[in-house]
Amino acid sequence: MSTAPVAPKILIVDDHAANRDTLIALLEGETFELLEADTGAEALRLATEVLPDLLLLDVMMPGMDGFEVCRRLRAQAATAEVPVVLVTALDDQASRLTGIEAGADDFVSKPFNRAELRARVRTITRLNRYARLHREREKVKLADRRIREQAALIDLDPDAIIVLDSQHQVHEWNRGAEQLYGWPASEAVGRSLADLLSTSPDDALTVAAQEARQSGQWRGDLTMRSRDGARLIVDSRWTYVDDTSPRTLIIDRDVTEKKEQDARWLRAQRLDCLGALASGIVHDLNNSLSPIMMASELLRSDLSDPDAARWVEMIHGDTQRCAALVRQILTFVRGSDTARRAVQVRPLLADLKRMIAQTFPPNIACEVDSDADVWAVSADHTQIYQVLLNLAVNARDAMPGGGRLRIEARNTTIGDEHTYINPDASAGPHIMISVTDDGEGIPPAIVERIFEPFFTTKPEGSGTGLGLATVRQLVRAHGGFINLRSHPGEGTQFTVYLPASAEAADSLVSSVPTALPHGRNELVLVADDEAALREIAKATLESFGYRVVLATNGAEAVARAAEHGAALGLMVTDLQMPHLDGLSAIRAVRALSPQLPIIAMSGSPDAQQAVVRSGMDVQAILTKPLSADALLREMDRILCA
Repeated sequence: MSTAPVAPKILIVDDHAANRDTLIALLEGETFELLEADTGAEALRLATEVLPDLLLLDVMMPGMDGFEVCRRLRAQAATAEVPVVLVTALDDQASRLTGIEAGADDFVSKPFNRAELRARVRTITRLNRYARLHREREKVKLADRRIREQAALIDLDPDAIIVLDSQHQVHEWNRGAEQLYGWPASEAVGRSLADLLSTSPDDALTVAAQEARQSGQWRGDLTMRSRDGARLIVDSRWTYVDDTSPRTLIIDRDVTEKKEQDARWLRAQRLDCLGALASGIVHDLNNSLSPIMMASELLRSDLSDPDAARWVEMIHGDTQRCAALVRQILTFVRGSDTARRAVQVRPLLADLKRMIAQTFPPNIACEVDSDADVWAVSADHTQIYQVLLNLAVNARDAMPGGGRLRIEARNTTIGDEHTYINPDASAGPHIMISVTDDGEGIPPAIVERIFEPFFTTKPEGSGTGLGLATVRQLVRAHGGFINLRSHPGEGTQFTVYLPASAEAADSLVSSVPTALPHGRNELVLVADDEAALREIAKATLESFGYRVVLATNGAEAVARAAEHGAALGLMVTDLQMPHLDGLSAIRAVRALSPQLPIIAMSGSPDAQQAVVRSGMDVQAILTKPLSADALLREMDRILCA
């Protein structure tokens, strides 16, 4: 349905109402919208507000005549192109020349000829409409040409250049946009930007568009979706061009990798902070665990009641597990590498099952099964535990409604044929540990990407996408490989293969515990600021044939060493004490008794490095929590040397 044309606006300016009425009467019957002004000032105001198609302007007016009104109209950009016809009784050449110089387009002389007046007005208004339409079209062409020129200049730039029309439909789509988002221009142009790239129905695109329209510009990070479904983070700059044909220019730069690097850096910073915090906590926990461990060892060697002995054994075992857990936490958050040793799989799985029972939802049933003679592996205990824990957590998340989690460990031998199938595999004896859930399974479309760093199927903010990537990295670092089997609706099974070495297997041979060595009445100085540890150390050493003298800090330890002199056979000192720290105390005691054997102990995991850096000569460094077994055997080794 066509729209009716808008009637041309004609502003009649004359200080005499009768003259204005005459002109109105003469133009009656024409499709004009007639406006009136009785002064030059009023004419200027109305002309600026309504931009008429024609002014019929009387020349002879008080205050501001028609010539001056015409000059001022031409001096204003908004009214410079408005046609002006001077209405005058003057017919001399000088007056007409003055009007032309003032900017008049035509003249109508009084008395009026009705036919001539109407013809002139129709012609001038029609020509003005044509001129106005032409100017508007030229502006649109100019705006389009400028945008195309700008896009052409940066068409080879990797940034995506997108131009939206007033309806947020894609108007321009450069090569950078094709490369970044995967949509060819032929398919993108004419479509809604939200349909092409939005990650959700109500997303930041709407906010960006509104902000750009209100303030002219907007810039920020947006999460977009490419044609193949990949999640992209872009630095997006929006510029709104409010012209006769409004446009929005968008420049998107892919910053996905940079954001991922920033996230990794922030995670590393958090781990560093956690490491610093954990070091202090570990020191305090180890100091607290030491007397519990030594007391349980002392009690279990002197109990005849089976029930009491069982409870003491339980206390000792849990204390050892707690100490191991503290070490694991510290190793994990600080990312420190520990020496590999023989790791027995069955106790590790038992600890994992206990942790799962304590922390996983009760609707997840965990079953653990392993060969009785399962081999050991030469590994970092903490890292292997982390591998299995990550797989268990992944299985838990795959069963939000509950289910069965099964963990199995078996001995197996990898043949040469497997090395052709899996480049990470090596032939020989291996430990096979499988983690199986009965969740929904993994869709075939994403199985190939499941180990990619930062790839996750979990909702935004619910997963980092690092769990399985870390698992594969750690397994490969141990010379192993991992297989995945999953079908939608049938659950998922991850199977880890770790090589078993002859040394690791030999370490499984259990040896009969030897009796703890006794002292020969040697005098031992024990320095520690923890009262409980001093008391239990004194009781333990005295029960095994030593004499003990105690010190509560470094300064007191130096005084006791000076007091007892050559009678002192051994010094056991903590490294972190008030008043005078352990290293300073060792230095002072060495000056008094250069040949005195010294054992340093600390709840800090950095104790050995601290002693090495100081250059202090000590015979042994023991890490808390301190066990009676470790202390007695180390003392016996040193004193019998």
